[in-house]
Parts: sequence; structure tokens; C-alpha cells
Amino acid sequence: MLPEFYWRCMTSPLDRKTVSAIQHDGLVPEARVFDQLYSIGQNAVSAWALDTSDGITLIDALNSEAEAREIMLPNMVRLGLDPKRIRYLIVTHGHGDHWGGAKFFQDTYGAKVVLSQADWDMIERPDRGGGPIADLLPPRRDIAARDGDKITLGQTTVKLYVTPGHTPGTLSASWAAPAAAAAAKPSKLRLPR
Repeated sequence: MLPEFYWRCMTSPLDRKTVSAIQHDGLVPEARVFDQLYSIGQNAVSAWALDTSDGITLIDALNSEAEAREIMLPNMVRLGLDPKRIRYLIVTHGHGDHWGGAKFFQDTYGAKVVLSQADWDMIERPDRGGGPIADLLPPRRDIAARDGDKITLGQTTVKLYVTPGHTPGTLSASWAAPAAAAAAKPSKLRLPR
């Protein structure tokens, strides 16, 4: 089995030879998941765009600058999201398959990168937290999130929680659905018996 496979469950869809041996092409269609949340990642690693009236908050940045440029950006454009509106990038944890494209968004669009203190420390170590990403340059440290910190853009406030486990400083996030969506009747899901 590939050493890279031990480090993370899947591999980059841009590595066509390796990926074809363990999964389909790795690319999944971009989608509006609900309200203002969009899926812009790939099947092995998710990435999200939270669109607000005052800009976009990205959640995770895939494996590398190449994936940010060749997967995330085209997905955003196809969904009608303007990358120039990116204001923040929340990295959920310090594994390279979630922060690999962060420096690209920081340098290209001025995104403020958010990680927990523990995971900033991890990605700034010489081995970048281990795995095949030791050669990647991490983003510049912008915001070290603490449990309960909030990021507000427009009418949307994202609350961050430090939830250690997967990494020492894994971040989880929550936000309220827009008022119109919150007032809507929930749909009933019928499961097969």
C-alpha cells in the first residue's frame, strides 16, 4: 500500500496515476448545499464557501496551490461566486490536505487565514505536522482562533469551537441559517424499510 495512503485516506485528484488505483477521478460536481453554503472541494477532502453579503468565508483549502487553483476556483466560478470576495479562510485542522492551498488564497485574494493556536504551531514546525506536505510553505499566521471566537461577515456570524482529537487544535464551526430558511417548514425524509 502507498505510504501516502497511510497518512490520509485518499490522494489528490490531480495525481491521476495514483488516484486511479484507489478511487475514481476524485472530482465531484460543485454544488449549493443549502442557503449560502457551497461545496467546492473534491471527494477525498471537502472545501466549502460560505457566501455572505459582505464577502466569502472559505472552509479548508485542499492539498496544494494547484488544487486551490484547479479545483476550488473553477468550482466557485461555476457556482457564480467571485473569488475576489474571499475575506476569510477557516482551516479546520492542521493536516496539509486541509491547509495546502491556504497560502495561495492569502497571497492572491488577501484571505485572512484562521487556525487554532495548536494547529498553527503544528503547521509551522519543520515537518509541517507530518505526511507528504513537508515541502509546502504554510500561510502567514493571521488569526489564532480560541474556543468561542466569532467571525462575522454581513449578517452571518460563524462561531468557532476548538475540538481537539483529530489534531490538537481541530476547529469546528457553526452558524445560524438565514431567517427565511429558519422559518421554512422542515421537509420529511422517508427512509426505505
